[in-house]
Amino acid sequence: MPRYRVWVVLAAGLAVRLVIAPLGAHPGDFATLTGWADAIQVHGWLNVYAVTDANYPPLALLLLGASRWVASLIEPGPAAGAVWMILLKLPAILADLAIGWALTPEPASSGWRGWLPVLGVVFNPALVYLSAWWGQLESIYVLFALLSVDAARTNRPVWAGVWLALGAMVKLQALVAAPIVILVIATAGYSVPVASRLWRFVLGGALPLILLIGPFAATGQGELIALRLVALVGAPGWLTVNALNLWYLVTGGAGNWRFNSPLTMPDTNPILFGLSARLIGLILVTAWTIIALAGLWRRPLDRSLARTEIFTAMAMLYLGVFFFPTQSHERYAFGAVVMLAGALRMSQAGARRQLSLLALYGLITLLHFGNLVWAAPFWSALDGWFAGSQPVGVFIAGGLAITGLCCVGLAYRWRFAAADLRA
Repeated sequence: MPRYRVWVVLAAGLAVRLVIAPLGAHPGDFATLTGWADAIQVHGWLNVYAVTDANYPPLALLLLGASRWVASLIEPGPAAGAVWMILLKLPAILADLAIGWALTPEPASSGWRGWLPVLGVVFNPALVYLSAWWGQLESIYVLFALLSVDAARTNRPVWAGVWLALGAMVKLQALVAAPIVILVIATAGYSVPVASRLWRFVLGGALPLILLIGPFAATGQGELIALRLVALVGAPGWLTVNALNLWYLVTGGAGNWRFNSPLTMPDTNPILFGLSARLIGLILVTAWTIIALAGLWRRPLDRSLARTEIFTAMAMLYLGVFFFPTQSHERYAFGAVVMLAGALRMSQAGARRQLSLLALYGLITLLHFGNLVWAAPFWSALDGWFAGSQPVGVFIAGGLAITGLCCVGLAYRWRFAAADLRA
């Protein structure tokens, strides 16, 4: 496929999203984001934390404010209607397309297999649903995380820090990528000393933080922002917030968040050997992270196979943050979908390995999309028998658990296979 056709693919993906965008949104999130955007329009970006309950990082709110400003130029008055719905979602829609562009194959490897990641991202139902219908910002921070790990593996530590910090300023979940980014910077085998590479990474990350948090800190709001960003996990909470994960499985759905219901099963209560569910979740996600990192340790990370393993390990980390900690949301597995597309993009080995990655990518796409629709259906006819259904929830949670184990199996199978070849 000639490279210019990527523009046709991206244009088609944009058209699909622009058709869907005005048709609806997550009612709770849409109202919340609109309220924050209105407050920015009236009181300014620097005052949004003081006059609202905003708990997103500054760059996310800056993007909201920019969308609201453009909407006011097109349609003065309240933020409502199709125009506002499209503009609210436009940053995430454009990030979807940017992810597709970032996964475009090199001209030398532009066979049909090389285009699978692009097509799989641009027309991925989970990405389309979350950005074009739901109206959330996940694709923006995941784009920055993707760019960060790509910069790390190509010996650009300053840009790795810049991209990762920008992602964290959209949502803190971008920092899930930090262990892999740091490991790649430290072990990629380039001629620049490791300490110098890591310092450049830190300096790169400091610049967006200074620019985006500095104005708030200068006006005495630094502590307020810090408290807001951790408020949701700082207090006792639900075992899961519509994330069909470990805690949904072990409680049969009883530990899941329910609108306007009392908190009957807080995650701070002791449940096993005096340990709370929150602490158990942290222990499990730490162990999972070690397993993911161990697959990359002491590998020549500049080789083709290792590039595939880097993105597979990134997918494992995002799955771990979705599956093990308490208070996880249904959207937290989003990063795993994109990172597996990255692994597929980097795989230049045999057809069997690409087929395995493609099957895993398709599986996690369907399960994550199912979790999103289960949590917030676009069609009321789905209520009861699919959306909110306990058997469906258990089925999807079990499927996501199997997906995580398949990621581990693939990563270590490749590692042992490479070790046998070297022997």
